[in-house]
Amino acid sequence: LSKVVMTFMDITEHKRGEKLLRESADRLQTFIDSASSSIGIYDDNLDLVGINRTGLQWWPDTTREALIGKHITELVPDVKDSLLYDQLQQVIATGERFVDYQHIPSDQFGELVMEFEAFKMPDGLTIITTDITAKIRTERALRESEERFKAFMLTFPDNYVILDNKLNVLEMKLDSTSSMTQEDFRCRNMRDIVSYIGGFGKYEMYEKVLETGAMLSGEDVVTTESGKRHFAFKAFKAGECIGAISSDISERKRTEETIRQQLKEKEILLKEVHHRIKNNIASSGSMLRLQADSITSSESRNILHDAISRVESMRIIYDKLLHTDDYSEVPVRNYFDDLITAIVNIFPENNTVTLKKDIDDFFLTVKILFPLGAIVNELMTNSMKYGFINKDSGSIDIVLSKKEHIITLSVHDNGNGLPENFDVDT
Repeated sequence: LSKVVMTFMDITEHKRGEKLLRESADRLQTFIDSASSSIGIYDDNLDLVGINRTGLQWWPDTTREALIGKHITELVPDVKDSLLYDQLQQVIATGERFVDYQHIPSDQFGELVMEFEAFKMPDGLTIITTDITAKIRTERALRESEERFKAFMLTFPDNYVILDNKLNVLEMKLDSTSSMTQEDFRCRNMRDIVSYIGGFGKYEMYEKVLETGAMLSGEDVVTTESGKRHFAFKAFKAGECIGAISSDISERKRTEETIRQQLKEKEILLKEVHHRIKNNIASSGSMLRLQADSITSSESRNILHDAISRVESMRIIYDKLLHTDDYSEVPVRNYFDDLITAIVNIFPENNTVTLKKDIDDFFLTVKILFPLGAIVNELMTNSMKYGFINKDSGSIDIVLSKKEHIITLSVHDNGNGLPENFDVDT
């Protein structure tokens, strides 16, 4: 008889474990393939046992399967005669991590800078190769930019300070007003040094700039052994830092003070000149009045009255100029109120004439006011002299208005008017 013996074994867990192991290996390979650096896994003999997608780019015409199992000297023939090969052997023997940087010529990109990192694995080692060319170029450009910035700031004529977001000093250049050196201030908080360096305002300003981002400015005065020094400063936010620039404006302040003093002296002189002119005009008017009072001829008296009113017009302008700040503009209403009163007083016999004034309150330059005053003077003098002969009463209306850039003057009386045979053209 023949016997058949069959043995059954449940390998479900075994199969499940194999599946999990494959899935874990696939996930690991996917993770490795997603890395931007080249990753090569080697055994103890430096035979390739694994490589990611980025690493395959070094051998663009070869598949991963064709590369697996090859010795590193087959993959990179030049490595056998290089120091790198000995260093990889050292990693396998000692387990000590190794990092190196190499510059590799490239026809397409120029010189490439590669970082090689090798570390021990249980049954071999892993080499990670990273192209750090862009990083190195960026760092180099940043260093060159910082060097240019420092070189520029060293020649910058003004004092400056750069603070971090804690208001600690990062960089500074200053003409210190204390015995401390610039190095004594570095890395110290602005709160502790602002009173020593001088010319940079108060600490609270920097807190406000840090909080709001606004640019603030002001002036500061520092007392030194050689005297007072004036500084103009501004503080501003620059990214995560705070910058402040302080300029010595002592010379400008001295110049401004000299100019102010000279202007003050000239104002005093000009005021004295105007005062003397006003007094001279007033003296001329007084002499004309005395002369008019001593003359019996009505015609001569009228001529002197005309002269007195014109002199009075000039005297009032100079009187008003003495009460202005710039000696160039005069308040119109105030001027004409005094002028009209002065003209009326020249003719005391016409005390029954009523005046009606409607004058806007604005300023005019002396250049415009002189001829305008002369016109009002002539019109009112004629009204007072000829308008109310044989009349018991009368009125004169004076209107002066300004709308935008247009000035309108109207002088009107209810007197006798012009003769019937009067011709304007003759």
